[in-house]
Amino acid sequence: VESRKGGPARDYLEKRNIPPEVIKEFRLGYAPDGWDTIVKYLKKHNVPLPVAEKIGLVVRKQSGDGYYDRFRNRIIFPISSVEGKVIGFGGRRINESDEPKYINSPESEIYQKRKNFYGLDRSKEHIRRNKRAVIVEGYTDFLSMFSAGIKNVVATLGTSLTRDHAVTLRRYTDRIVVVFDGDESGVKAALRSLDIFLEEGLLPGVVILPEGDDPDSFLAANGKEELNKLMDGSPTLLDFYLSSSVGDYRKGQVSLNGCVKEIADVLAKVNDPMLRSSYARKTAELLGLRENEVLSMLRLGKGRGSTAGVRTAGAQNNHEKLLLNILLKFPELSESVAEEDWAVYVTDPEIKSILEEIINNGIRDVSSILLSFQGSSAQGLISEALMSSPGISDRDTAGKMIESCIGKLIQTRIKDELKILRIRMDEAVKNKDVLLQKRLLKEYDDLMKQKKPEEGRPYEK
Repeated sequence: VESRKGGPARDYLEKRNIPPEVIKEFRLGYAPDGWDTIVKYLKKHNVPLPVAEKIGLVVRKQSGDGYYDRFRNRIIFPISSVEGKVIGFGGRRINESDEPKYINSPESEIYQKRKNFYGLDRSKEHIRRNKRAVIVEGYTDFLSMFSAGIKNVVATLGTSLTRDHAVTLRRYTDRIVVVFDGDESGVKAALRSLDIFLEEGLLPGVVILPEGDDPDSFLAANGKEELNKLMDGSPTLLDFYLSSSVGDYRKGQVSLNGCVKEIADVLAKVNDPMLRSSYARKTAELLGLRENEVLSMLRLGKGRGSTAGVRTAGAQNNHEKLLLNILLKFPELSESVAEEDWAVYVTDPEIKSILEEIINNGIRDVSSILLSFQGSSAQGLISEALMSSPGISDRDTAGKMIESCIGKLIQTRIKDELKILRIRMDEAVKNKDVLLQKRLLKEYDDLMKQKKPEEGRPYEK
């Protein structure tokens, strides 16, 4: 960055209000706009290029004859382990017309993005002292907050929050605040992370910034004190989830029955019984229900194995496993699954996390998927799926089987909703609530109509 060629990088960092001392502390660099700058440097210093390829500095040419630089005309962010050893690199474009916006080192034996944070080696003592960790989504957001004096911060590395992330942070504190951008993807990211934290017994606060803002732009416009106020007064992620779910119901985007079922499934993962009961009561108040109705559904959810760490049994799980098996063999078919609202129907958290890597993050190489989950129980699930992979030889058959799996998962969900509706109808009859009976009967009829078109899907291969 300090070299003559590093002018564009210095200009960019100055615009983002990253001071020289922070640039030096985090060893930020600049990769010149050339195809063989790093290759030549490594050759000059007798560094084996196959080793450089493994850690992502260079890429082998398609012809197999030689290598070229992975990072060109980019600001370089060294990624360090918690001990401070460099394990990978991130590169941010300087020219806004260059694509993609970020290029990162590939997964390797020493670098798995789902297990590491950016900046934790520098912020861990600040987290201990403040007894709170703040999570943001990118390198520049991290550096902006660190530069502003909010040093108890970490950033994810281009992936959703994982259970490994939660386990790592819990070594330093059980008080966490996640800060997300104020757009639709930020809201979705916040909601996706809830299960991860609940399974680890954590209940973080959440800050959703105003629409169009990220931490960097919010700090520039409002300053450190305003962001600290938002974090100090942040609702819990579970409160945010309840508000979002009830909001969807009030907008007519989901039925009352579906809304309560989803909330009950989430509350079943809350380990503290008093906290779980408190949120059941809050759910009832927000939806205008009796508390015992919500508790009945919560008991049903726990009976179905929704609690953390317990795998859903029976046909539902078989369909989810089969979907995973097929996509491991035909990852290119993930685009057709992405068109469905698949995450709503897959209930197993480990299968869901693997499918997210394949479908949402576009990881299609089996060895990269295995590396992503190295050391976790999900890795065993992947190996098991590969060993029991169905004997499908062509894409057409695989595509039909995927459609069949999705159809069966939808059927299972509808059957669950019908079961819960029957419980609520029984409660309404006991309480002689005629108006509620009529409303629930209409919901039941509507759901039965919704069920019939799904029965038209080709279920068998």
